[in-house]
Amino acid sequence: MLWFAFKAALSGLIVATVATVAKRYPGFGALIASLPLVSVLGMIWLWHDKPDAANMAAHAQATFWFVLPSLPMFLLIPVILRAGVPFWVSLLAGCALTIALYLAMTWIGPRFGLRL
Repeated sequence: MLWFAFKAALSGLIVATVATVAKRYPGFGALIASLPLVSVLGMIWLWHDKPDAANMAAHAQATFWFVLPSLPMFLLIPVILRAGVPFWVSLLAGCALTIALYLAMTWIGPRFGLRL
């Protein structure tokens, strides 16, 4: 349980750092947020709990394929915010788009041999 609390605290610290930095420097906050820190930490935690190269390779490859459908959200949200749509509606629309694209990826990916 202590290990879980450590992982949660470190992960939360990264999110809090991004939010704090982005208040003053939006671009730098975005840079920090765009770093694959969560993915790297996730791989470290996974390796610590289950040091299995095949499992890690499958995880890293699936992460790559799931990053792709999340990217359009970061284009949609600013477009609709600038059109005057409220933040929460914009965020919801971006999340809905991402969910739809994730579902499409899980449906289409295996047809092209992707193991997700």
